[in-house]
Amino acid sequence: MLGADAAIEVDKLPREHRDSMAAPVRSAPWRAALPGSEWEVWRTVCLRSAGFPVDLLRALVAPGSAAAADRLGEAERAAERSRRAAIAALDALVRVDPRTGVDALAGDEAARARLKAERRRLAKGGAPRDKAGSPAADAALDELAGALRRRDAAGAELREVFDDEARIVSERLRGICRDRAFREALVWQNRQVLRTAVDPLLAAPEGAADARTRSKERLVASYLERYCAKNDSIGFFGPFGWARIDGGPVAARVAPGRGLLASRTVSLEHWVLDGLAAAIAARPGVAPWLAPRWLPFYQLDGRELILPIGHRAELPPARARLLAACDGVRPARAIAAELLADASLGFSSEAEVYDLLRDMVGMRVLAWDLELPYALRDPEAHLRAALARIEPEGVRAPALAAVDELFAARAAVAAAAGDPEALDRALDALEHTVTRLTAGPATRAPGAVYAGRTPIYEDCRRDVEVTFGAPFLERFGPALSLVLSSMRWFMRETTEAYIGYVRGVVDELVGGAPDARLDMTVLQRALLDRMKPGVFTPPVQRHVDAVRERWRELVGAAPDARRVELDSAALRARFEAAFPSHPADRTVAPFHVSPDLLVAAASPEAFAAGDFLAVLGEVHLGPTLNAFATLSQHPSPGDITAALVGDHPWPALYVTGHKQELLGGPTGQRVFGAPEARRPIDYVLDFSTSPQSIDPEHHLRIADLEVVIEGDRFRAQTRDGRLVFHARQFMWLIISLEATRGFSLFAPARHVPRVTIDGLVIARERWMFAPAEIDAAELATPVDRFVGVRRWAAEHGLPRFVFVKSAAESKPTFLDLDSPLSVEVFANLVRVAREDAAARANPGGIAVTEMLPRPDQCWLVDADGRRYTSELRMVTCFGPDTRVGL
Repeated sequence: MLGADAAIEVDKLPREHRDSMAAPVRSAPWRAALPGSEWEVWRTVCLRSAGFPVDLLRALVAPGSAAAADRLGEAERAAERSRRAAIAALDALVRVDPRTGVDALAGDEAARARLKAERRRLAKGGAPRDKAGSPAADAALDELAGALRRRDAAGAELREVFDDEARIVSERLRGICRDRAFREALVWQNRQVLRTAVDPLLAAPEGAADARTRSKERLVASYLERYCAKNDSIGFFGPFGWARIDGGPVAARVAPGRGLLASRTVSLEHWVLDGLAAAIAARPGVAPWLAPRWLPFYQLDGRELILPIGHRAELPPARARLLAACDGVRPARAIAAELLADASLGFSSEAEVYDLLRDMVGMRVLAWDLELPYALRDPEAHLRAALARIEPEGVRAPALAAVDELFAARAAVAAAAGDPEALDRALDALEHTVTRLTAGPATRAPGAVYAGRTPIYEDCRRDVEVTFGAPFLERFGPALSLVLSSMRWFMRETTEAYIGYVRGVVDELVGGAPDARLDMTVLQRALLDRMKPGVFTPPVQRHVDAVRERWRELVGAAPDARRVELDSAALRARFEAAFPSHPADRTVAPFHVSPDLLVAAASPEAFAAGDFLAVLGEVHLGPTLNAFATLSQHPSPGDITAALVGDHPWPALYVTGHKQELLGGPTGQRVFGAPEARRPIDYVLDFSTSPQSIDPEHHLRIADLEVVIEGDRFRAQTRDGRLVFHARQFMWLIISLEATRGFSLFAPARHVPRVTIDGLVIARERWMFAPAEIDAAELATPVDRFVGVRRWAAEHGLPRFVFVKSAAESKPTFLDLDSPLSVEVFANLVRVAREDAAARANPGGIAVTEMLPRPDQCWLVDADGRRYTSELRMVTCFGPDTRVGL
């Protein structure tokens, strides 16, 4: 969004909008004060949670094996101590004392050679064979022999217990494979796993422990861990929930509903709708009824086509007239009629006009298709309305019938929700329908994350009522305000530096001319050319490093510290010196930050009584509750849009498009707020090749803008001068997408301690390892890997529950060191990371982070008292005396 003073020039706006901007209203009932700060927080809070109780993970635990492994470890350490003592005793016999010349063997060289051989055997890990002939040495050798027997006995006990518990865990896992909710989750997410792992595992002989069976068990365990320990918003196994801050005297009130879900919504993936639309558009007789539209990278100026590279191409009259007639509204048939009516253009048939249209489509100047805008509330109605404009019944009816069939298949899937067998059949029918209607595959991007792999998805809302009172905010408010203010500093300083960086690029492009104009598409391309995957631009990297260094100095942790506890009041003065505020913070850029917050509490009752610890998760730039999926699952989305409008009474500038079109980001990730979050006075800057459901007066294509350089200042404006954007406003769109990825309080390091300010953990304890360091993952048997990984974890002080992230995986993995299956999942992750590191020129490490809250600290429960992991996504804003936003 844009600030009030330098966004869209006020004198260009209608008077009714200018009047609304005259004086911000101080009363903001949708916000609550963040104690100890000038920040405020929205009362509406998104509750993200797992859809399966974390208690289910107990099924994977082998407590006897863990205890036996600990006993083996102690026996191994005792044996090692005895070995060192025995070697020392032998050394005392075979060596002549250099000070006194005393020889304990009195020159018996045969005995000396025998004892030296014994010493070498012990040094190589062998067991004692001979007596030394000395009471002290013989006692040490006897002690070592006994220690080795105890070690071997502990190892044998472990293997026996391990095998017994492996059979028990295997049977529990088969019980989970039979669980209807678990099977339904897999049907929604990956039906192939159900068929290739879950059902074959159920069909395997009882007690089977071959490599294939273990591989299937490992895969099933990984899905169970994901469903029970991760707060992903996906389907019923990751439902959205909602909470509210009411300011009451109790820290939290939790009232679970009778069931898990309050609502379920089933939707077709956008790529499926696009596939159907493309297939319909390709049918004979359809194209003339479709409206050609401009792609956002080209502009027409009279007869000159302005190209994205900044050049201009003069067009023949017929081609220029054709392009001028394409407004995204009129169908090609109407355009052809208009052009055929002008004999001077030389067209003799509609076919000639259509050929020229196809030529311009091939040049990527125009799109002539039936593609749907993204994030439509009712895509079926939109598609039907587009097809209803087709007049010939013989063309329109089959197209509408295809729509009927696809959405009937969607309805059948929705009706089958809750019944895994019926759902499997309905999804199978849907996939066949998609393939037949679109002539394309029914799934895509295997193995990818956030890619909409299957043709349909479900969003769900959790049935729970949660309210937070004043003690909740009081616990972490002052500490959280420090984090928020450091992000505000980061964005302000990065923005100013980035503007200077961009000005240097602009000067290069215009040859240093003090007064010049430049097409925005040229600047965008120049900036993209300077970006490298995974590497921040210089001004962003500089301030990423600055934030981390300032926080490192503020915390002042000793090199070997495991815990650092600080007081916000004592820290405040040094913090303000490290991250000074600026008058522009109140006047230039109203600011939203959306932190994720986790709460560690033993129960809802403990939470209510104030016995809880707040834990900071990720910190996001902007009001993230306006995302389409989030907003669509709120029972009263108008509450969120009202807060957005209330926080920001000025016109806002949004960006829409794919990240790769804007910043070269991952394919398929779109940069969108929900359309419902936009107001009639807002503007949208379009980088997308997709159509937009935007009022044409407020739809700005990137080709509509130019950069104007005047002395030491530059701005963006529409080519007709109707709208003017100062550098901060239009550059913010790019800066925010890049900079928010880099914001973190502490740099990756070998070890980062847990840092707590007041009642808020701002950094969980974490470690970084090279994959090659974790040799235990390569050991031969599951029991060896279990012991080896636990030994490695103990050496580094890792807690029982952690999350692990490798460069080869897109998401963190849960690890319970008391679960052999969880350890197997981890070992496999390490082996994949090793292979990935060998293939990379610059391999990443394996990041390990303590799980906080732990499973016994999960306060969110269902009606049966089962615990669920959860996190809160909050929206904060600065400051209390003005309407603020980003």
